[in-house]
Amino acid sequence: MLVLTKAHLALDIHAFAFAGGMAAALLSRNEGFREKATHPLASVWAVAAVALVVTGFDTAYAVLPTVLLGSAFCLISNGANVWGLLSSPLTRAFGEITYSIYLLHGPLLFIVFRLAIGLDEAASFSPAIYWGYVAALIPFLLGVSLASLKLFELPIISRD
Repeated sequence: MLVLTKAHLALDIHAFAFAGGMAAALLSRNEGFREKATHPLASVWAVAAVALVVTGFDTAYAVLPTVLLGSAFCLISNGANVWGLLSSPLTRAFGEITYSIYLLHGPLLFIVFRLAIGLDEAASFSPAIYWGYVAALIPFLLGVSLASLKLFELPIISRD
């Protein structure tokens, strides 16, 4: 008898999501799909699919939300730019520093909440105070991320 645990189901849904990424890569080789993905209605579908998952499901870790998000990903990765929003200069600039943001936000939050403020004090914060601190850190994080991009990432990328 086969018994499926939550871990098995999680692996299956992650594999299913991975298949959506594979579909996007395969569809990128199809000129007809890429052309359809740039149509304004493709952006409507992509935004509607994401909005439906965010507002209509308790979790994204189920088959239907995964299919919806996968379809949005296939469209966006193949040209649906959400009426220019995803190709605007500001969006592209933020896209350039996202890896640095990803790498640096954890250490920054650790330093502030554990070392500077202290865990006991931070644990007593109301949600509004906590998020106020996080919001106040955003400009600093963006500045450090931009410096990281300019000083480390771009010089290393240009070596290739």
